[in-house]
Parts: sequence; structure tokens; C-alpha cells
Amino acid sequence: MTGPENKLKFLTLAIALVLLASTVTGCKGKKEAAPNPPTVTVATPVEKNVQTYAEFTGYTAAVESVDIRARVRGFLDKVAFEDAARVKKGDLLFIIEQAPYKAQRDQTKAELASARAELERAQIDLKRVEVAAKTNAVSQEEVTNRRAQRDVAAAAVDEEKAKLEQARLNLGYTEVRSPIDGRVSRRLVDEGNLVGAGENTLLTTIVTMDPIYVYFEVDERTLIKGLKRSPRAFDNKKDYPFYVGLDTEKGYPHKGVLDYFSNIVDQNTGTITARGVLPNKEKELYPGMFARVRVPAEVASDALLVHEKAIGTDLGGKYLYIVKSDNTVEQHRVELGPLDGEMRVISEGIKKGERYIVNGLQFARPGLPVTPKKEEEKPSAKAVPQKQGAAGEEEAKPDPSPEPEKPQ
Repeated sequence: MTGPENKLKFLTLAIALVLLASTVTGCKGKKEAAPNPPTVTVATPVEKNVQTYAEFTGYTAAVESVDIRARVRGFLDKVAFEDAARVKKGDLLFIIEQAPYKAQRDQTKAELASARAELERAQIDLKRVEVAAKTNAVSQEEVTNRRAQRDVAAAAVDEEKAKLEQARLNLGYTEVRSPIDGRVSRRLVDEGNLVGAGENTLLTTIVTMDPIYVYFEVDERTLIKGLKRSPRAFDNKKDYPFYVGLDTEKGYPHKGVLDYFSNIVDQNTGTITARGVLPNKEKELYPGMFARVRVPAEVASDALLVHEKAIGTDLGGKYLYIVKSDNTVEQHRVELGPLDGEMRVISEGIKKGERYIVNGLQFARPGLPVTPKKEEEKPSAKAVPQKQGAAGEEEAKPDPSPEPEKPQ
């Protein structure tokens, strides 16, 4: 290889090294631009008086429930109703064979007539001997015997009257009628079957539909709190409201009044039985349904409320992301109070005026900065109207169909 070729290669290599060095130097001179903090929507707690509620689970029950049974023995001749029909008091439901009881009634009538004839004869005989006794034609002993015969005949008449009344009752029992207004179940015995043989055969049942009861259990802790607010808070009353929602309903659209509290706490469950009564004019509530129950408690004054969707959950429990004055995020553990529409009362964990993240929780991390954007103002919920409750505490009428509180 000649000298000029080596010089050319060396010159080419030197130029490449100079270009590489300048490129590296230029890259070191440039700084990477820091990304902007994520944008989040923030809000401050709403302060207002909030009606609190105690919530329970229960079930509906009929105010009146009657088992219809056969009271006399015989074959079932007729079923006079349609299954599940609504019936009125006095409506005919069943007919049990009547012929034997009509015969018994007629026989007793004849026996009563015979007893009355015997009584009449005894009375005539007594009068005759009483007249004869005045002239000493008969002894006083004979008068006494005739009077005894008259009394025996009178007793026989009374006995036959009682038998006739029983025979009429038995004949009346062959027509089974509804004792109440309500809804009848299905027939439990078909026509042609023997009923009332050895037992009062159950034929069907009837329950009233309007109004309807709701039973639920109040835990001991709630009982104690209520008694502290008012010693007579759990007296039986018919002017204290409660609200009910069925399993498939939103909120608590049915309103009634509490009318009964038990007088003992069940030691096995630590609860006391309570009952309310609901109007059921549309017959949409059936006995035995599951019911969610909400009962007004005290009014929380100056409570702090946040959006329910702003509350996060992890293994440590519930929390809010708070944006500090330097726009960094801080996690606050919170204690939840009752739900008020789409807002949740926060008992502990946030102060008045603190900013919390509503939207953008997925972008926020404790200790890192964010770009807070204030939530657009919406018309705030009306303050809870207050009035004096039956138990002495302030009470408010809730939205008839608020969203039910989610279990924590």
C-alpha cells in the first residue's frame, strides 16, 4: 500500500471522529423537557345540615292472616272461589256435604217438639193434682212428684233446644265463608275429598293486602343511641315515619309509620323487633317480601359532604386525594357518614376548604404534583328541611327515591 493511500485513509478517519465528537457534544448540551403535571378536577366539601338515617333489612307481613279449616266432618261438595282471588268478608268459599247435618237438625226439631208436648202434659197433671190437694183428695207427696215430673220435662225441653242450636251450627259450618277481606290462596283440598275427619282440615288461607306490615330488627347499639337522644324514642307510636324500598327498587319510595317496638332485646341476636305499617292500595306489596328499611335519625349540623365518586378504596380502607397548596397530592384516610343523594358525609379526614380530587384519580399519586382544575359549579342540593320529630330529635322528609347507600 503506497503512502498517499495511507494519508487519505487517515484523513477520512480524522474527519469522522471530529463529526462524532461534535454530535456527542451537541447532545449533551440539550436538556430533556419535563412533562407537565396531569390535570385533575378538584372541589371543596359542601357544608350543610344533613338528615341522617338508620338502615335495616326486614320483610313484609300481612296485617291479618287466617287459616280456613273444616269445622265439621264430611265430603267436600264444592269449591266456590278461584285460586288467588280477592274475596270479601262473608263470601262463600267451600260447601261440605249438608245432607247429614240437615237430617240431624230435623231430628232434633222433632225431639224438641216431643219434649215440649211432654212438658205440657206434665204441667196439666201438676195443676190437676194441685186442685185436688186443696180438698185433700190427693196427698201432698203426689203434688211433689208431679212438680218434679214437670221440672224434668222442662229440663228436657232446654236440652233439646241446645241440641237444635248445635245442629244448626253444624249445618252452618258446612258453608265455609271468608271471615275477612283479603286475598285467598289456592284450594288445598279438591272436591270429593273427606275433610274434618279426626282434625280440622286446612282448606286454604286468606291474607289482607292493604295495609301491610314491615318487620325489622334494630341492633342494640342503635337502640342505645336512640334512647340517649330520647328516653321514649322506642315507645310504640303511630306518628313516626319510616321508608321502605324493595329489592328491585331504587331508593325508598314507600312511606309508612312505625307502630310497634318489642319490649325485650333478644339475647341471642342482640336486636329488638320493630314494626311499621304501610299503605298498599295498589296491592304491589305481598307478604313475605324482602324490604330495605330507612328510619330518620338525628340531623348532622354543618356536615361536610364530598362527591361519592371521589372516594377511593384500598386495603387500608376509604380515602380521598387532597391537593395541597403547592399542588402536590396527599392521601387522607376518611370516615364515611350517610349518603345524601350523590354526596357522602365525611365524618373524619377532611377539613372545610380543602381541595379534593373528583376526576382524574387514576393520574394522581401521593407526593406528586398535579394541575388542579376547579369543578364547574352546579346548583347545590337544597338544605334538609327540619321539623321536630316524634322522638324529640329534628327530623326531615327525605327524597322519596334517593339512591340506596352502598354497603361499605
